Amino acid sequence: MHMRKAAVAAAVVLGLALSGCAAESAPSPGDTETNGTAKLEKVKVGVIPIIANAIIPMAIDQGFFKDEGLDVEVVISSTTAQPAAVLSDEFQIMNSTYGNLATYIDSGIPLVSIAPNNIAGNTLEDDYSHIVVSKDSQFNSVKDLKGKTIAVNSLGSFAEVSLLTSLKAAGLDPKDVKLIPIPYQDQMVALSSGRVDAAGAAEPFIAQAGDAVRSLYTVDASIAPDLPLGDWLAAKKWVDERPDLVRKFQLGMEKAIEFAREHEGVVREYTASFSKLDPDVAKNVILPIYSTSMDIKAIEALRDAYFEYGIIDKKVNIADSITDFPLPAKK
Repeated sequence: MHMRKAAVAAAVVLGLALSGCAAESAPSPGDTETNGTAKLEKVKVGVIPIIANAIIPMAIDQGFFKDEGLDVEVVISSTTAQPAAVLSDEFQIMNSTYGNLATYIDSGIPLVSIAPNNIAGNTLEDDYSHIVVSKDSQFNSVKDLKGKTIAVNSLGSFAEVSLLTSLKAAGLDPKDVKLIPIPYQDQMVALSSGRVDAAGAAEPFIAQAGDAVRSLYTVDASIAPDLPLGDWLAAKKWVDERPDLVRKFQLGMEKAIEFAREHEGVVREYTASFSKLDPDVAKNVILPIYSTSMDIKAIEALRDAYFEYGIIDKKVNIADSITDFPLPAKK
């Protein structure tokens, strides 16, 4: 079993054990609360407080979920804890990526994608992940990094896969660089100190670095154009049992994505508050491209990259773990 696959499975098993008590006291999905004359059904959504997920508190405040009959509560969580929390019904929906979905399927974890969130940009102007170097470095192209050391957020992850794919697309054999796992928030210090020569960096840390770094190449655009990145997952059992709640969440997300695409200023405000960014940084950060796109061919290209770089053991059928968006209404 691949180390990443084993780690994913082990984390879920441990998480299920640790979350048992919490799951017992968690409200059942579909519990109702009265708001005025309308009854809202309760759904908890686990989120990591990163910029792409600021759309959820924005959607709550704009009333998009309430309009569909949902009382959505945000639960701040971590990537490793989320699958077990969803499977134990601690919360019903979690943020994720289509790459993570492939690893969950490969590990036999029964999660399905119920809604899209954002796609990758295709240029340095609209993609929020870049290969960056120090402002005064001698490197002017990705090919100049041959034999050098590059920071990556984590190994066995989308960050590694997308970085290796972009290196290859830029004409550099991934075998000709050394990757060191350094979290996004620590990469700029590693870069300025000379510990690494370049970094596969992401927002908001690129904006925070300002003129101290130069961007050489996009990270996310090489796998497929307009690559679907973020999505929202739920336990297959819950989706099968409560398609009505799934549809309500989907309709709320559909409204939120449409709103976000038309109100950049509002999105920046929520990005700053949710991710605790300095307002000046939030003004310059490259925002996620929120989109309802669920391009299966592009998602399968991402899966293929995960297989190519050994993150998953087989080319899983990812399309079967993505629901219709939205699900059809009950007749």
